[in-house]
Amino acid sequence: MSMVRVSLCVAALGVVLVWACASEGGVEDGVVGVLDGLEEGRVEVLEGREAGVLARGAEREEEGAAFFLGLVYEGMGLREEARVCMEVAAGSGSVPARVGAVGWLMEDSYDRGDLAGVEEWARRGVGYGVLRGEALARLVEVWARRGGGEREVLEWVAEEGEGRVRAWALWALGEWERVLEEVRAREVPEGVWVVGEWGVLGEAVGAVREGRYGEAVEGYRAYLGGGERATPTVLADLYTAYRLSGRLSEGASFFLSLAETRSEVRLSALDYAGRLFRFAGDYDRSDQVWETVGEEASSPSLRARAAWYLFANAVRRGGDAPLTLAPRLPALLHSTQELSPVLDEYVSELIRTGEFRTLPRLYTALAPILSPPHRALLSTAILASASAGLLSLSSDEAHTLKDALAQASASPHTHPYYYLLAHPDASPLAYYTRTPRSPRTSDPAATRFIRLAVRFRPLYPRLPSLIRHYLPTAAPDVLFDLARALSQAGFHYQAIHLLADLHEEGIPLPEDLVRTVLYPRPFLDHVESALRTLRPHPSLDRALLYGLMREESLFSPNIVSHADAVGLMQLIPATADEERRRLRMEPGDLEDPSYNITLGTSYLSRMLERFSLPIYALAAYNAGPTRAKTWSASYAHLPPLLWIEALPLPETRHYLRKVLASSVYYAYLYHGRSVRDELFRLTGTDVAQALSL
Repeated sequence: MSMVRVSLCVAALGVVLVWACASEGGVEDGVVGVLDGLEEGRVEVLEGREAGVLARGAEREEEGAAFFLGLVYEGMGLREEARVCMEVAAGSGSVPARVGAVGWLMEDSYDRGDLAGVEEWARRGVGYGVLRGEALARLVEVWARRGGGEREVLEWVAEEGEGRVRAWALWALGEWERVLEEVRAREVPEGVWVVGEWGVLGEAVGAVREGRYGEAVEGYRAYLGGGERATPTVLADLYTAYRLSGRLSEGASFFLSLAETRSEVRLSALDYAGRLFRFAGDYDRSDQVWETVGEEASSPSLRARAAWYLFANAVRRGGDAPLTLAPRLPALLHSTQELSPVLDEYVSELIRTGEFRTLPRLYTALAPILSPPHRALLSTAILASASAGLLSLSSDEAHTLKDALAQASASPHTHPYYYLLAHPDASPLAYYTRTPRSPRTSDPAATRFIRLAVRFRPLYPRLPSLIRHYLPTAAPDVLFDLARALSQAGFHYQAIHLLADLHEEGIPLPEDLVRTVLYPRPFLDHVESALRTLRPHPSLDRALLYGLMREESLFSPNIVSHADAVGLMQLIPATADEERRRLRMEPGDLEDPSYNITLGTSYLSRMLERFSLPIYALAAYNAGPTRAKTWSASYAHLPPLLWIEALPLPETRHYLRKVLASSVYYAYLYHGRSVRDELFRLTGTDVAQALSL
């Protein structure tokens, strides 16, 4: 070959190399632009891009990016492109992304009927031990259907799994009787249990589900025979059948006899006997059963259940029965939190019925195991009663209780309402920004994974559920960034819950996030427009309106409650329509922020005009004006702090605490009003004096 031809070839090769490098650089530049566009929420940046090239470039840019890119494609309905991205992500250096991608590909294979593909991706992926959720369920189901599979994995799932995946693992292992553990959860795969000798049981289960409880009792009794087939789940369903059929005493006696003859299910049988005796109103025999459970059980949860029923029975009996029992409860319980909600109801009942002198006795009897929320509740009730002259306390006793309230209210498990009562002249921010009790141990991989997830704004609506497995081990700072990003994008519900969970864990929150994320002010234009146009009651300002809106919906315009209340201010359609007519407005959509805020503001203003105190109006907003009128009259003799705790509807008591606390925070953060002044404005009482002698 001549030197000229060699030179030309080398030159041509150089051109090819230069072109290749330029093309690769172009791809990289394009990837950065796409990722930046997705961070801004612009999915149109994916148009005209080849998914495989983009996924490989994104993965080179940042490990794990191909996984989130695949999820974006999936959200756009582009399944093929999503699959290509997930195949790239299945080889990612980011373990969380690899786990997620493999799980997605296994589920995708299952949906396409490619059962071999489910196994193949499981083998090629990250190891059976780290598979989660649907991916693990699909793999175990495939093994169960065809037989075989990794026995060690199946045994692990059978012990550690739950629901459908556990049922399939037990089925694959041939442990037919243990499959029944999943019947109650209605997660047993079709065809697993309604076969052969299981037919009788299948008919009994069907009778329960169809409401034929008498038939279900007979079916389960026929299946159990002498009790040799008794399992916890079968007993649970039989208990349900007895209770709903009304055959309470008969059922209690059956379980009691079963407890005497079948030692392997003795405690479960006693559990159901004790409950049924209670439902039948036979509290003496119920107590006898629960005393036995408390003595014999080694499980803390079962001992706590025994304590709960014993205390509930004592409360039902009334008189001094709860106080007589209380000194014995520390032997069964670690904390009174396990007595919720029966203890809360008992305290409320004592206040309603004027048994104020019982409150200090109850506090003393339960002192060793009082949880911070219950200590705060009882301290508040006792101090408020003493201040109103309803019981006597020495100055030393009052001082001790005020210290107890201050300490208990600082717990992240205690509602901030009690913190505000305990510190009316201090900054309320300390409740959220205090030093944690113990630092969180962070996983760098989880932290990087979540930091990357924040860049994919199109995924924000479902992002917390996509990354929930890694939230407990990520560094707090990246979770703060996530909460800030969610809030800025309008996903306040998710952002507030994320920060609330971190606070409950004992992690101090940055002050700026308390203001901008935990207590944000979205829809401000609509709020100001409603206040300006309607000119509502003087007590209704932005702080109160935001406090109520936050607790009603966490600023989710499309939320609908179990009672069919809709939107930001959770309006019942009939109430909203009545308010609309009063304002002579055209019909609108309650999920529209402006329409909802206008009607909600108008209705709350009317309640404020109707009732003498804002707390009465808030009770009316929550429980209806008829109830609020009855309560305001029936408990008018009680000072406001006790009036709140006396309300017979637990939901409304909790609602008032929440709205009062949020309104105080908004007043402090955005209007510079003190805790003491704002609580006086809303409750009509100086809380510092109301909790002093």
